[in-house]
Amino acid sequence: MYYTCTVGFPADLIVYLYEYCASRNKTGISYIESVAIAWAENGIDTVEKAKAESAVYSSCYSTINRAFGLNRSPGGIELLDRGLWF
Repeated sequence: MYYTCTVGFPADLIVYLYEYCASRNKTGISYIESVAIAWAENGIDTVEKAKAESAVYSSCYSTINRAFGLNRSPGGIELLDRGLWF
């Protein structure tokens, strides 16, 4: 109810929020709430936007960035249709 009333998330986004956090093995309520708040602050209000945002933090991106010595999220040109660039 918190995510619907306070943050304004629709039901499908709440389900995806839990799926996303569980897929990262982060099931603590404080972690889930912090992700929800971050999404809300970044204007993420649909599952599609959440999937695009979470793709940036994919382990594949992290691995590639580390290989190139980059300590940042991929830039727009590095993202091909919000998917992996390889």
